[in-house]
Amino acid sequence: MNVIISSKSSRKAFKMVLEVLKGLLNFDDAFVLREQSNGTLSSVASSSPLFENLYWSPGAMFKHVLSGNPINIRNIGNSTDWQVQSPEIRRNVTSALHTAFNTTTENAMLVCTSRQEGFFLINI
Repeated sequence: MNVIISSKSSRKAFKMVLEVLKGLLNFDDAFVLREQSNGTLSSVASSSPLFENLYWSPGAMFKHVLSGNPINIRNIGNSTDWQVQSPEIRRNVTSALHTAFNTTTENAMLVCTSRQEGFFLINI
């Protein structure tokens, strides 16, 4: 993962990793957010077009994840970090599992989503 994250042309590699993880975690969708120099997060890979070209200003929860603390959210409706996303995204995601993939030079986050409430609490 470290080699993929630090690569500047990593979209294809990330997509392959997401396909492998889907077989293991059985999520509906997943995407990788990479921290930009201005502090925002941008999508560098996604299993769905819904999460491509996504930009996010990280709140407290996402900053906590980027610092190395995975977070499993039973329902994204309870997360202020998720409330800034479009209604279309919020309609297609109910629960989410977040984990950091950081290198010495870059911070990134893998987000796995499910339409089922509490999916990752039950199935992982």
